[in-house]
Amino acid sequence: GSIFQNGTNGTVRAFAYTITGSNVLYVGGDFTTVSSNSQNAISANFVASWSGVSWSPIGIAFQNGTNGSVRAVALNGRDLYAGGSFTRL
Repeated sequence: GSIFQNGTNGTVRAFAYTITGSNVLYVGGDFTTVSSNSQNAISANFVASWSGVSWSPIGIAFQNGTNGSVRAVALNGRDLYAGGSFTRL
């Protein structure tokens, strides 16, 4: 399930929100794609960001996200930290 209509294709386990400048919500959990009413599903392995308009994967193209579940996300300034059961971010 998802806390967002047409959001993730799995469970969101953690989130962090920044209000400084960009107003972005970062989510982590047990999902592999994200989508919105105006956006087709895109690959976002276990971690993604929501701008209020659209979803974006976190990471490098074709290797976005992590290779396992994300259980915690935190922001320190512009740096995003993630914790969970993965070996690559």
